[in-house]
Amino acid sequence: MVAPAAVAEGDRPFSKFGAAGQREARRLLTAIRHAIQLAGMSDHEATPADLSRLLGAEYWVVLAAPAEGADRATIDAHRPAHVAWLLELERSGVLFLAGPLTSGPGVGPGSGLTVLRVADEAAAIAIAASDPYVEAGLRTVTLYGWRLNLGSVAVRVSLGTGTYRWD
Repeated sequence: MVAPAAVAEGDRPFSKFGAAGQREARRLLTAIRHAIQLAGMSDHEATPADLSRLLGAEYWVVLAAPAEGADRATIDAHRPAHVAWLLELERSGVLFLAGPLTSGPGVGPGSGLTVLRVADEAAAIAIAASDPYVEAGLRTVTLYGWRLNLGSVAVRVSLGTGTYRWD
């Protein structure tokens, strides 16, 4: 791991992102340092792990891969039905998050990851099988039980402008 001070001084780890990426990295590192100072810790002080405070929320991850012969045009033709299906899952409180995979081994048209809030594997299988891409034979899915323990989410909502920012 690169210490924050080393990154801010040289920016070499972020050079591939150009000047804008380097500025963003410096901004983020400054914010991290400020948060560390507010917490009364040094840059090098480790946070003690209190395992009793881990979230421990149970979810089901659906990892979707393109089926043999699935092409971009066919995937695109089924996208409106797929998005409508996801929006219904979101409205019903079942969908935690979802999105296409953009790179990595085996990634192609129709690759994606979906995280479901359901009670058991049988429910996750039934929901995954109802995906319009799966019903059309355009993707295969693998299910994993997943326990969410750590992470952070920040959303800033402006009531005045009706905008939001996801960090």
